[in-house]
Amino acid sequence: MIGRLFACVLLLLLVPQALPAADVLTDSLVALDGETLVAGSGLQKARKSTAPFDRSLAPLDVGPGPFVDTERLLLPLLIGATIPGSFGSIWTTELVTRNTASVPIWIGPEPSQMSPLPAPDFTREPETTFQIGISPTVFSPAWLYVETGHADDVAVNLRVKDISRQSLTYGTEMPVVREREFRTSMDLMNIPTDDRFRSTLRIYRQPGPQHELVQVMFYDMDDNRMLAEAAVGVEGPGASIQPPPYGEIGDLTAQLPQLRSANKLRIKLIPDSPEEKIWAFVSVTNNETQHVTLITPQ
Repeated sequence: MIGRLFACVLLLLLVPQALPAADVLTDSLVALDGETLVAGSGLQKARKSTAPFDRSLAPLDVGPGPFVDTERLLLPLLIGATIPGSFGSIWTTELVTRNTASVPIWIGPEPSQMSPLPAPDFTREPETTFQIGISPTVFSPAWLYVETGHADDVAVNLRVKDISRQSLTYGTEMPVVREREFRTSMDLMNIPTDDRFRSTLRIYRQPGPQHELVQVMFYDMDDNRMLAEAAVGVEGPGASIQPPPYGEIGDLTAQLPQLRSANKLRIKLIPDSPEEKIWAFVSVTNNETQHVTLITPQ
């Protein structure tokens, strides 16, 4: 299935140390493994901590406000509360950031999308670590905005985990992608095809037209035979800044059975528009343990 993500409203919750997840209003959800789950809208409450903490809330789509020149970091996968996946898995994500610079830096939502009054100040003090709970109304990737010139001064850890098996694994670190890492083409390699795993290809691009096609070619890694090709629509909200334009092919061998003729795959991605830049990865999930391995462009 080629998934499509629709516009969502994000709330950023700032906590200086370890924190609980925020309450999340859920709608249609897509699990990590590419399954489509339809849940009735309702408020899901995550575990609450008794430790004191400060919180500042800022909706992302409430109109024009103060302007800070920023650049984007792609957060490829965010799950605001918890969502069920295949084989009893329950997925969530955790995001921790740090200003490593010796000067204050804006790290948060896109500043021009915040209300002028009251507008929380997302300027982070030097050498401070904090956790951001991002609560989408649907499962979604997102942009994290950083004051221009300071993308390399921000340390980020984004982790996805199956909490039904958290005694067995700490989860998997997700890449956080700077804008300069987007490319006009890319290859992903060494992707397994056997039945022990399910693999999902996820594709992202920078904001622009509402709809762009990315040509995806699948090759046998052993003899370089082309096994299949597909045009994936990478959908975006047009002029809106959220969410990032996104497309996917879930469970590759189920969608394209001919891929099973190869032991391992190479995937080539080329946008239809020569000036378009993309980023992509494949998540490979073990059907027994639910452990996730990521295959990213290197």
